[in-house]
Amino acid sequence: MRPYDLTLDEMLADPMVRQLMDRDGVAEAQVRRLSEHVRRRRGPGLGPTAGSGFAVRYDVVAPEPQNFAD
Repeated sequence: MRPYDLTLDEMLADPMVRQLMDRDGVAEAQVRRLSEHVRRRRGPGLGPTAGSGFAVRYDVVAPEPQNFAD
C-alpha cells in the first residue's frame, strides 16, 4: 500500500467524485476555477503538498479477492 496525491484530473475522473458533484450541483469548471485560484494565491515554486496542505492524500488498496460460491 503506497499513499499518493491525486491530480485534479484523476480526482475529477473518479465516478464517486462525479456523483457527489452532481448531487451537490458542482460543475467541473467550478472545481477547476477554485484549483486555479488556490494555485495563484500560493505563489510560484510551491508543490502540491507544500504550504497549506491543500492536496488530499489517499491510500489506494486493492480489495482482497472473495469467493461467493460458498
